[in-house]
Amino acid sequence: MDLRMPLMDGETAARRIREGGGPSSATPILAFSADADPKLSSELFDGVLAKPLEIGALLGGIVAALGRERRAA
Repeated sequence: MDLRMPLMDGETAARRIREGGGPSSATPILAFSADADPKLSSELFDGVLAKPLEIGALLGGIVAALGRERRAA
């Protein structure tokens, strides 16, 4: 989820997904931003990645997020 999107920022979008109670509310969400703050809410995001994205960091973030999802299940 890009943190700086037009019309709605990434934190607001993630909050709506998490609190919406729909089928995607538990889906892992990674935050992306050129000025990514690692202190972003862990309730909303399953990881924070800085732009420009590097493939190794992206894959590592996906693996970590999926690992957290399995432990929570």
